[in-house]
Amino acid sequence: RWLLRRENSWLGRVWETTLKPAAVSFRKGMTTLVASPRRGAIVLSTVGMWAGYLLMAYLPFRMLHLAEPYGIGILDAWALMAIGAIGILVPSPGGIGSYHYITEQALVHLYGVPSAEALTYAFLTHGAQLVFYTLAGLVAVVYQGSGFRPLLAFGADAPTASAKTD
Repeated sequence: RWLLRRENSWLGRVWETTLKPAAVSFRKGMTTLVASPRRGAIVLSTVGMWAGYLLMAYLPFRMLHLAEPYGIGILDAWALMAIGAIGILVPSPGGIGSYHYITEQALVHLYGVPSAEALTYAFLTHGAQLVFYTLAGLVAVVYQGSGFRPLLAFGADAPTASAKTD
């Protein structure tokens, strides 16, 4: 507390420039949630998304018959999903390579899964998620009623790289 109030302290600067604005923003977001007339829908969709993530992490273990031999349960899949998310944070295009590496290393070192089987899991989950997100995006575009014509028209109107250099 003394460091926070002390003038020019590093902790005081971090609080004022980073932590306090994040806490205020989080509070405003939670206030919006509480004031929303569709709280139930927000909670239900949030729980549904997390359940989907959990299934996307656990089902491949069952499909590849890795769950029983290596003692990987549903909570282990949840932990591995969190570890894999760290791989996505590494700056690489689409998490390609970094997600696969960290997931493989986690399976090899934490659960004793052979490297080839661990990489199979990583590639399968990454590919399945890519397909799922692409299809979900297409369904969202169709559901919103806008169709593909406005998207194609917007793409045609966008300036190209060669037009910018002229």
